[in-house]
Amino acid sequence: MVVSLPSYRLSPNGTRNRHERARLAKAARMEAADSCQIIPAHDRPLWPRGMVLVTATIVLPKGQKKLDQDGAIGLLKSTVDGCQGMVLGNDRQLEWEPVVWERDPKLRAGIVRLEFREVKA
Repeated sequence: MVVSLPSYRLSPNGTRNRHERARLAKAARMEAADSCQIIPAHDRPLWPRGMVLVTATIVLPKGQKKLDQDGAIGLLKSTVDGCQGMVLGNDRQLEWEPVVWERDPKLRAGIVRLEFREVKA
């Protein structure tokens, strides 16, 4: 799944204005939900139970700053919340792999590639 990088104002160290955060979080959830529409309705959620491993690759344009691991996961929380009900049943099922950062000087804005895999016991 590929979505645009949410505004850095959604990161844990971002804005404290709750109205702005709510607007940005809603936009991130809606974009993620739209990206998940390719999953057939009879297969939703793909993983109703069990742990799901999330791999996030953030591709940035030249000059855009990186965040630390916790900041990146906090930034992507609303995006992953938009996948609930379609990809996974509950966000408590998530296990995060370390976030991978890449650069692409051709991009105008950052993008995020999210991969979900079932955790094998």
